[in-house]
Amino acid sequence: AVFTVFIFLRRARPTLIIAMAIPISLVTTFGLVWLAGYTLNTMTLLGLTLAVGVVIDDAIVVLENIERHREGGMPGREAAEKGTREIAFAATAATISVAAVFLPVVFVEGMVGSFLGSFGLTVAGSVLVSLFVALTLTPMLAARIPMPKEREEGSVYHRLEVGFEHLEAGYKRALAWTLDHRRTTIGLACLSLVLAIVFGFQLEAEFFPPADEGIFFAKLETPQGTALATTLEYLKTDEAWMLAQPEVAGVFSAVGFTGPRVPARPNEGMMFGTLVPRDQRTRGVQEILVEAREALGRIPGRTIRLFNPAEMMRGGSSTGAFEVQLRGNLPLDELDRLSDEFIAGSISTSR
Repeated sequence: AVFTVFIFLRRARPTLIIAMAIPISLVTTFGLVWLAGYTLNTMTLLGLTLAVGVVIDDAIVVLENIERHREGGMPGREAAEKGTREIAFAATAATISVAAVFLPVVFVEGMVGSFLGSFGLTVAGSVLVSLFVALTLTPMLAARIPMPKEREEGSVYHRLEVGFEHLEAGYKRALAWTLDHRRTTIGLACLSLVLAIVFGFQLEAEFFPPADEGIFFAKLETPQGTALATTLEYLKTDEAWMLAQPEVAGVFSAVGFTGPRVPARPNEGMMFGTLVPRDQRTRGVQEILVEAREALGRIPGRTIRLFNPAEMMRGGSSTGAFEVQLRGNLPLDELDRLSDEFIAGSISTSR
């Protein structure tokens, strides 16, 4: 972000003034995160990463207005006071608008709230702090920097200036065209809105996108009392099918679970497999698991559950991709009927 600002300003001192808004805003946000009882986790760090490109907006606007007055011959202190006063209301309105988008997420309850609450507070807090920095520290430092020196023709500064002048001229032409063709401009804007709504309804919705980490897990279970050798034969059949898939690099399987406090369970087995690198296969792990469920699910005498371990890391269950609980002030027979209908509908939909 700082390098991008430097390309446009082409001056080190104004760039450093704007760059100071980043560490000050982010470090101050650590205190807000602590006061709210959150920690430095994936969501708060994601919010800080997003805020890096946002917290400098106010400082850029304020500094640009101050520099405009200084180029007109106004002394540094007076330019800082007048330039900040002129832009304070607009900068405040823009910053509060950004904060108003993220701050309500803090009050969301449930799993979504636990995920996005800290994210919303981090972004909203950092932009509000950046507004304070832009209205106090930025004008104080801007009043003390010297005026830019004349640059030689042919220098990097001059070449960039020529390019920006062409860019500005192109923008002026585009702006003039839109003002001269207002009906066409409004029509294109409305058409864009309609297309956005149409495409939006075509998108599917999900809490987290499926992740392809190149691994899968399977759990096998035969009826109680099944001999270990019988369970092993079932597992060998499943293992052979998996190894026959060109995308599978290898599998590890085991039958019977026991431990110091766990009785032996010869009717259960597990299989863990890895896939070849993504660029060496045409199917993803989800596609392979769908085909495996259909093929291995036809074998009678046992049940097998296959799933992507990444689903467990995102809060999924250890027995599949999701769990459903039916609750209500209804008789047990009614709840049982509703559960049967749900299962039947889910099976028919998956087919």
